[in-house]
Amino acid sequence: MPKPILFNLNDHVSVKLREPGRSVYARYYDRPAPHGWVVFQLHELMRVFGPSLPAGFDPPFETTILLLPEAD
Repeated sequence: MPKPILFNLNDHVSVKLREPGRSVYARYYDRPAPHGWVVFQLHELMRVFGPSLPAGFDPPFETTILLLPEAD
């Protein structure tokens, strides 16, 4: 069994925005969305993009998420 990884909601993640995500980002932050990978704290990612993640969705970002946990 793999060793569990502790990851805090305040830790950072990086996601690659797709077109739906760039639209959500631009509306939420009232500024143009960046292209490519963007860093968020996990709780911020959930707050910003949570409403745009219903079942059977066109995801706002690539499904691979880079976890950036704080160094010990």
